[in-house]
Amino acid sequence: MRSRCTQGNTVHYQWFGQPINVNNNEQFIHVLARTYAQEVANDALHERQLNSRTFNKFVARLTADTEQFLERISLGKIKPGSEVTQVARWKDKQCPLTELRWHHFDNLLQGNNKTIETRHYVAEPAIHQTCVYGLVLHRKQVHINNNTTNNETHDAIINNLQNQQIDRAITLCKLGIDCKWNIDLFKAKLQTQPNIP
Repeated sequence: MRSRCTQGNTVHYQWFGQPINVNNNEQFIHVLARTYAQEVANDALHERQLNSRTFNKFVARLTADTEQFLERISLGKIKPGSEVTQVARWKDKQCPLTELRWHHFDNLLQGNNKTIETRHYVAEPAIHQTCVYGLVLHRKQVHINNNTTNNETHDAIINNLQNQQIDRAITLCKLGIDCKWNIDLFKAKLQTQPNIP
C-alpha cells in the first residue's frame, strides 16, 4: 500500500480526532500543531526535561515544526519509508490506517534525550481518494523515567503505551467508517462515547 501522503498530489486533510477548539481567525492546522506542542511541553515540564523559562520558546518551535509536517501531508510530500508505515494490526483494505512519524530535535530540552518523536495516525479511506483523516497525534515515549533496570520490562512498557495510541486510532477509524467520514455525524457520535481512550 502506498500512502496518498507520499504521492506528491494535494490531499484534503481533515481532523477526526478528539475535538479541538478553533477561533474564527485561526487556521486549524496551526491550532492542532500548537495544541500538540503545548501537550508535549507540559509533559516535558512535568518530567523535568524542560525549564519553565523556555516553555513558550519550545512550544513555538515544536508548533512550527509540527505545522510544517502537517502541511507536507496536505501536499502529499511525506517521505516513503522513513516517515510513513501502515499499521499492521489494522487489516481493513478499504480504509488503510497509516502511521506518520517525524522527529523534532530541540536543545531546549534538558538531559540526554533532546528529540521528540511524533506519531500521527491517519485514515485513508478508499471511498474518499483525495482525503486523509487525522485520528491521533502524540509524542512517542522512548524512555520511561522509572527505576526499572530490566530492559525487557522497559521495552514492554513503551510498547504498551504505543499500542494504547494505536488502539485509540483504530477506535476512531471505526467510528469514522461508521459515519462514512461525515464530520458532523462523527462529532455527534464522539460526544455519546466518552469512553474512547
